[in-house]
Amino acid sequence: MCIKVQLNRLRLRRFTLVAAVCSAIIVILTIATANTGVRVRYADLNPSELTNADGRIVLHMSVPVKRVMPEQVSLTPAVSVSVTTSGNTIVITPNERLRYQTEYYVRVRDIAGQYGRQHSNIEYHFSTPPAKLYYLQRQYSGGGDESKANDQIIATTMQSNNTEVLFAAPRILEFVAVRDELVINTYRDGVSQLQRVSLSNKRTQAVPVAKPQLAAKLQSLGDGRRVGYITGEHSDTKGGQLQLLDVTNGSSRVVKNVGAVTDWSTSPDGSLIAVVTVKGDLLLIDTAGKKQPRPLGNASELGDFSSDGRMLSFLGSAGGFVAYDLERNERRAIFSDSTQANSYIVRLKLLGKNARLMQSMFIADRKPGSEVTYNDGRSVARLYRPDGAHDITGLSASPNGQYIAVETASQQNSSFDNYPVNGRNMSTRTVLIDQSGTVMRTIDGCNVVWK
Repeated sequence: MCIKVQLNRLRLRRFTLVAAVCSAIIVILTIATANTGVRVRYADLNPSELTNADGRIVLHMSVPVKRVMPEQVSLTPAVSVSVTTSGNTIVITPNERLRYQTEYYVRVRDIAGQYGRQHSNIEYHFSTPPAKLYYLQRQYSGGGDESKANDQIIATTMQSNNTEVLFAAPRILEFVAVRDELVINTYRDGVSQLQRVSLSNKRTQAVPVAKPQLAAKLQSLGDGRRVGYITGEHSDTKGGQLQLLDVTNGSSRVVKNVGAVTDWSTSPDGSLIAVVTVKGDLLLIDTAGKKQPRPLGNASELGDFSSDGRMLSFLGSAGGFVAYDLERNERRAIFSDSTQANSYIVRLKLLGKNARLMQSMFIADRKPGSEVTYNDGRSVARLYRPDGAHDITGLSASPNGQYIAVETASQQNSSFDNYPVNGRNMSTRTVLIDQSGTVMRTIDGCNVVWK
């Protein structure tokens, strides 16, 4: 009995000691919070991800804090945010992509520590980097044999005219950005060769492909690992297999149960892809391969996904562009934003939050014309209209929609290169403009990829 009593007393002492230590910690935290308030120890964020992808701002506080509500947080220049709180961290997620080369201020008001009564206001600021872009400059030898000249992929920024050659090789067909690398599709001996090029040191590494063949419509899936492409000659008309390739380990798989594919597009996070088959079927596919393809109707050509992945645009089989709401399973026709009579859409880019970019064609004074417009959901602005000697041949936008690249070609020079994929008029140039329509500069190249 005495031994049992002693054991109970020992347990009671241990419990009392633990309780005393915990109480002391709480008292210390309470005093620290009362004396100094809640402070930011440091922040975790990647400014490039905040402009190009769905980045986060993680604030690590000096003490655990009570739940922070979105109305307590402001991000200026004005951007709405979502907020979560866990222990001593506050995670702030902007609801739209931030602007390039801009100083932002994060302010959180009335923060309360979990162990004190004092409330604090905090502020943190950071700057986003300039917009980086890469473009393809094809070197035509003049003798009709492009295999004798090295094409180049060139790096630059929107704020500088300085350029740098990242990669050079004969017959560059296309390329995409995958995290901190470029994946490049070159053409040799009738087949494609894929290569990875580091953006930091320009080191080149071949990407193993199970079966050498021609690859077309190379795209990045946005997850930092995978790319996709359609295989086979004349895949734009005859269709081909859609291959998904993990460039980090060389593993690949064919997207099954879709038949021959003529066009495809990926959602920003790479979880979904839309394909158009040679029969004109429009299908939505889970890239994890766990679900059967979801039929969405018929289409002749794909536009793209919106930046939030909720909408998909495509050219209907009967003509006219359509926006498909994937969450509501609803579709609506999209009409030209041009003020010109009898205009129609040629190219359409969904930018999220009802914003869109489009190229329209029209007839004015018995002559064909073309223009690029920007619609933010409230008003429409004409951004660019070429002179009478040039046509618009391509259109793309930076991930945050801040800058636009408009490809143009001379009407007087109709000579096209003989590249089997992604061919271009030899006079192609790209005009870089901002959201107000101001021309930043013109570059001698095409196929702009933003980073």
